[in-house]
Amino acid sequence: MQVLRQSLRSLSRDKAFSATAIAMLALGIGAVTAIFSVVDTVVLQSSYADSERLFAVEEVVPKLSAQYPSDTFPINARHYQEWQEACTVCESFGLMKAQVGGVNLTGEGAPERVDTLAVSHDLLPTLGVEPIHGRGFLPEDNRPGDPPVLVLTYSFWQRRFHGDPAIVGDVVQLNGRPVEVIGVLPASFAAVGGAYLSEFAAFNHDYDALAPATVAFSKIRPYGNFNFGAVVRLKPGATPEQARDQMNASLQPFVEQFDAEMSVRLTQVDEAVLGRAAGSLWMLFAFVGALLLIVCVNLGSLMLVRAERRQREAAVRRALGATTARLLAQALREGLVLAAVGGGVGMVVGYWALEAIVVAAPFDTPRMAVVQMDWTTFGFAALTTALAGLLTSAAPAVRYGASSIQATITRAQGNATASSSRLRSRGLLIATEVALSAVLLVTAALVGTGFFRLMTEERGFATDGVLSFDLVLPPLDYAYGDGSRERFHEALLANLKELPGVQAAGITTKIPLEGSTWLDGATPYGSAGSAEARLLTEYRFVSGDYWQAMGVPLLAGRRLADTDRDREVAVISEAVGRKLWPGASALGKRFLGGMGGKDPWEVVGVVADVKTTGLGQEPMPIVYVPYWSNPLDAVSYAVQTPGDAESLTNAVREAVWSVDSSLPVINVRTMKQVVAKSTREERFRSLMATLFAAAALLLAALGIYGVVSYTVARRTNEIGLRMALGADASGVLRMIVGQGMRPVWVGIAIGLASSAVAVRSIESLLFGVSVRDPWVFSMVGLLLTGTAWVACAIPARRAASLDPLTALRQE
Repeated sequence: MQVLRQSLRSLSRDKAFSATAIAMLALGIGAVTAIFSVVDTVVLQSSYADSERLFAVEEVVPKLSAQYPSDTFPINARHYQEWQEACTVCESFGLMKAQVGGVNLTGEGAPERVDTLAVSHDLLPTLGVEPIHGRGFLPEDNRPGDPPVLVLTYSFWQRRFHGDPAIVGDVVQLNGRPVEVIGVLPASFAAVGGAYLSEFAAFNHDYDALAPATVAFSKIRPYGNFNFGAVVRLKPGATPEQARDQMNASLQPFVEQFDAEMSVRLTQVDEAVLGRAAGSLWMLFAFVGALLLIVCVNLGSLMLVRAERRQREAAVRRALGATTARLLAQALREGLVLAAVGGGVGMVVGYWALEAIVVAAPFDTPRMAVVQMDWTTFGFAALTTALAGLLTSAAPAVRYGASSIQATITRAQGNATASSSRLRSRGLLIATEVALSAVLLVTAALVGTGFFRLMTEERGFATDGVLSFDLVLPPLDYAYGDGSRERFHEALLANLKELPGVQAAGITTKIPLEGSTWLDGATPYGSAGSAEARLLTEYRFVSGDYWQAMGVPLLAGRRLADTDRDREVAVISEAVGRKLWPGASALGKRFLGGMGGKDPWEVVGVVADVKTTGLGQEPMPIVYVPYWSNPLDAVSYAVQTPGDAESLTNAVREAVWSVDSSLPVINVRTMKQVVAKSTREERFRSLMATLFAAAALLLAALGIYGVVSYTVARRTNEIGLRMALGADASGVLRMIVGQGMRPVWVGIAIGLASSAVAVRSIESLLFGVSVRDPWVFSMVGLLLTGTAWVACAIPARRAASLDPLTALRQE
C-alpha cells in the first residue's frame, strides 16, 4: 500500500499530466471495451447449442444463376421433403418462410401489424431453442384445419404485452381469427431466415412471432418456387460434405427431368445469421484497437517527456543508492496506476458508449438486444488496461532508469541539446501514431466514399414526395376470389386520388428496396421446352398508376389500364426485355410464367429497372401484372405529392378508414425513410469509421504538437544562440518544421503502404470504390501532411519569435 501511495503522490504533483493521461486512457479503453462487448455477444457467441453441427441450406442453380444477380437461392420445399428421407447423416431439418405482409393483431391496445415467420414444428428443436415460457410447436400444429397457435419473440412480448408470462394460454385476434399464444422465445433467438436470404427478400431478424407453416408439398412444382428457408442439424461426427453429397443425390431425378443442374450449399448457421454484420463489427473493433494504440503511443510520448523532466530527480536518487531496477519499477508502477485509474473511468465511458452503439446500430443486427457488459467484458477490460499501462510506461521507464549520473545531471541542467537516441525515440513514436492514423483514415475514407457512391446510385424511382403504407385485408372479411378485395382497392384508390395535393396513387405487392415476394420463371412463348430460355424473375401485382406514384419512368409502350381486365397483359422492367429478347423490342412479345398459368402474357409496356432489395445490389428483373389477376390480402400503397409526403399521413389514414374503419394502417413511411432504412448498416459503418478516424487524426496532431513544443522548449538556448549569430526567423521556422516533419513523412509512407494491404479485408463492405483508389490515398496523405505541418508550425512560430537575449538568459 505504501508503494501505491507513493505512486499516487508522485502523480498528484503533476495534475495536468495525470488528468490528460487518465482522460485519454478512459476514452481509448472505454471505446475498445464497448465494441468488444458487441463483438463478443454478436460474433463470438452463438444463439444455438452445438452450432458447429447446424447449417443453413441454400440451392445453387447455374442456369438460373447465369441470368440473375446471385448464384444461390432459397430452397424449394419439394426438395426439402426429399432431403428428409435421403440424408442419413442429418439429425433433423427445419423449414421456414416469412409471411408476406404479416398479419393484423387486434384486441387489447391499438391494432398493429405482426411480422410472422411460418415454421415447421421441428425448426426450434433443430436450432436447439427452448421457449422460456410455454411450449414450442407440435406436429399437429402444422396440419391444416387445426386450431391456430402462435409463439412470440422476446422483443414483441416485452413491447406489446409488457413481459407478462400470463399471456401464454391467452387468445389474441390475428386477421379476425382467434389464435392461442403457446410460448415465448428467449431474447437471444435470431431468425436464420435473415441474412442469407436477403438478396431475395428483405427479411429482418426482429420478427414478432412464429406461426406453424402448412405446406402442401405435393402441389409444389419441383423446379422454381425457391422461396423457403431451411436449416439442418448434422448427426455427431457427420461432416457437411457427407450431408451435401446425400442431399445432392436426392435431387438427381429433378435434374434429369428438367435438364437443369441443382445442388446444395451449406453455410454455418452463425455465418448465415450474421451475414455482413460480422465484417462490419470486426472492422470497428480493429478501428478502436488501433485508436487505443495511438492513445498509448501518445501517452508514451508524454511520459517520455515527463521522464526527461525528472532526470535530476533520478540522478539524485541514483546517487543516494537507488538501483536501476528500483527506478525502473517505480516508473512502471506509475504507468500501471495511471492505466488502472484510466481503465476504471473507461469502464464507465464504455457503459455509456455501449448504450449509444446499441441505439445507433442497425435494428436487424442479430443478438444486439442482449448485448451487455458481462464478466468476459470485465476481464477483457482488465487485460487491456494492463497492456495499455505496460505499453505507455515501458519506453519512459527504460529511459528513466538507464542513464548515468553525470549524463543525467548534465541533461537536467537544460543546457544540452537533445541526444540522437532521444530524438530517435520521439521520432519513432510520432512515426508510429502517424502510420496508424493513416491506416484508419484510408479505411474511413474508402468506407465513406463507398457510402457516398451508394447514396448517389441510380435507383429507378423517386424519393421526394412519395408516401407509402401497407394494408393486410383479413381473409374472413375479404375472401380470395369473391371480388371483395378488388372492390376495396378500387374504392380506396379513388379516395386517395381525390385527396388535395395527390398526383397519383397505386398498389403494389412490394415497394422498391423492401425485398421480394414472388419469384418465378418467365419463358418466351414458343420456347417453353428450353430451360436455357427460362428467366427467374420477380412478379409484382400492381395497379395502372403505380409507376406514376413511384416515379418509375415508362420507357416504351403504355401502362396497365382498366380495359385490360379481360386480357393477359403485363408490363416488364428493362432487364426482363433485355434478357428474354436481346437486341429486339419487347413490345407485343408474349411469355409464359407466373402463377403457373398456361396462357401467355402479352408485353404492353417497358419501365425502368428499380433497385429491389438494396441500393448496392443489381436491380432484379421484374414482371408487373395487374393486381386483379391475383388479388392478394397483403399490399403496399404508394401516393405521390409535389409537397411534403409526411403531411399526407393523417389524410391517407382517413381515406382508408372511410372504406373500412377496422383496418390498421401500418408501416406508414416516406421513400426517403425507406432509402435511409435500407442503408442503415452502411450509414452506421461509415459514421463509426469517420468518428474513430477523426479521433485518430486529432490524437496524432496533439502528439506531434506536444513533442515539437517540448523539443522547442528544451532547445530555447540553442535557438537563441542561432538567432544571436545571425539566423533569421524564417530559417528557424524551416529548421524546426523540417525536423518535426521527418518522422511524419516516414509514418505517412509506412501507413499508406500498410493501408494498401489492410483494406483488402474490407473489400466486400465497399460499394463502387477500389481498395486502391489513388484519389483516397492521395487525399489522406495530403490531409496528414497538412495537419502535421500545422502542429509543427505553431510551436515553430513561437520559437522563431523569441528574443535572442531573453532566450540566452533562460536556464
